[in-house]
Amino acid sequence: MSTPATAAQLTFCLWETAIEKSPDGAVTLRPRVPLSQMSVRQAAGILGCSPWTVQTLYQAGLIDGYKPGARVVRKDGRGSNATLRLDSGSVLEYKARQQALARAERAS
Repeated sequence: MSTPATAAQLTFCLWETAIEKSPDGAVTLRPRVPLSQMSVRQAAGILGCSPWTVQTLYQAGLIDGYKPGARVVRKDGRGSNATLRLDSGSVLEYKARQQALARAERAS
């Protein structure tokens, strides 16, 4: 039986890639840079849920992220309206925890 992955084992498994086409028609993906941050939409795709749920997980403190600052000063005086950037490591850790809980439920 396998054990859940530790935080050290979950380092980065997401990479920004470049598509290279060869003259013979072959296409290869080359890893460029590990993704340390991701958008809410990307996180929703990885977690298999809606962007609304990802926002709720962030607000509940279950995944880490930040807003880089206001794009435009709001007329109503409210907070930043910048896009939310999520930490890739925390998203992957959350997914691993959820998968471990699901495995434990199936085993019992």
